[in-house]
Amino acid sequence: MKGPGFQARHSYEVQAEEQGTKVTMTGAFSGVIGSLVGRFMKGSVRRDLRDELAAIKQAAEAKG
Repeated sequence: MKGPGFQARHSYEVQAEEQGTKVTMTGAFSGVIGSLVGRFMKGSVRRDLRDELAAIKQAAEAKG
């Protein structure tokens, strides 16, 4: 996502493991506004990412 003074990047890494699959998600904010968002909304962003990963897990397990 990109806008004036703001850029957000997220990536997912999916790894097969012996007893399932590991999904790791990382995110970064840059730019003047992005830096402020990252600093002041850190807890909220972490909760959102945690919820997103839980939804991915639920969907993957439902397909299994």
